[in-house]
Amino acid sequence: MYREIVTRRAEAYCHLFFHCCMGDDSLVRRESAFTVAKFVESGLNANIDLMDEMDRYRIYRTYITNEPDFLHYLVSVIDPVNPLTLYFYCIEIILADKKYTGEAAALLKKIAYALHLTSDEQFNAMRLIKEARSTEAA
Repeated sequence: MYREIVTRRAEAYCHLFFHCCMGDDSLVRRESAFTVAKFVESGLNANIDLMDEMDRYRIYRTYITNEPDFLHYLVSVIDPVNPLTLYFYCIEIILADKKYTGEAAALLKKIAYALHLTSDEQFNAMRLIKEARSTEAA
């Protein structure tokens, strides 16, 4: 179903970021604010209506039976030049609600796999973000 709905790069970014926000079946204000900021920062909001995309995502979300295939599809549509940067964005969105659960860790692993990131790249990305956050808090 999602293959018919998500066909353009900007849509794939939106749906990946929404999936990161909704990984725990809830949308927290911090997550959604951070996600919208990423859309604006990257200029994606000029090409699509974020509320329409959220509605479209919610239509098929419950029908995702194979999450790794779904993530691979989104990544293939996005075709990122810098996969590590996309992974950073996903980590930041997932950590925006300050909850790092086993489900969040599993989702990040699946995203990293779809992006063909090594274990070292995953570890270093997480470490860098955690260090940056602790510096901001200090």
